[in-house]
Amino acid sequence: MRIPALIALFAFFTFPMAHAGDHLEPVGSIYNPKWHDEYGNLIRQSLSPAISDRYVFATALVIPSFSEEFAVSIKMSGGDYSIVGATPEKQIWIDYREALGEREELNESLPEIPIISCEVPLSPDMGSRLLDVWFEMLRRTKYPYDDKLEPPHVGLDGTNYLFAMKTGKGMVGTTRSPDEATKPGYLAEIAHNLADSCFSGTQPSLNILDPLEKLEAALASDN
Repeated sequence: MRIPALIALFAFFTFPMAHAGDHLEPVGSIYNPKWHDEYGNLIRQSLSPAISDRYVFATALVIPSFSEEFAVSIKMSGGDYSIVGATPEKQIWIDYREALGEREELNESLPEIPIISCEVPLSPDMGSRLLDVWFEMLRRTKYPYDDKLEPPHVGLDGTNYLFAMKTGKGMVGTTRSPDEATKPGYLAEIAHNLADSCFSGTQPSLNILDPLEKLEAALASDN
């Protein structure tokens, strides 16, 4: 594998690797057609059923180190809400890593990646509440550095979360493997539970409500 490719892949898996905080951190927009790098752009394109739909308003893009990436979003059309999701049959990272060497030797393009998509209804009340906490979390993004914080640490294991919302030019924030009892941790739990509901074909219930109520309370306590 080429050294520049290695550097690019390392850079992707270490952004922004900050000291864990109780907030999301700024990051480049996943709505940008040239988002991040080749691997990141391949994720965005492959999972576009849950990202690029015109009626999608809020998205969570989840990139684990050792399992399939997925995107899950809140969709709103004519007052009706739903959860939409997309995930590959095989981890995109594995296909991408294997294709790099073959492409250099055989001049082959990146492979077509089979994608599993889903959509399930969401009650208007829960849909509205989810959009509210998405907006509040993204409105409060901030960089982690100040005199009291240590510099970022670097590591390859863990899960990257990118949360986005289509408002104006788009709002985007990120976190990596957040502690469970934090605002980013509650939002990450919501993302996983939304995906579980969507891919299993069941409407969300208490599995969404519990972390949603905890996040609403935590956000309200900051006001």
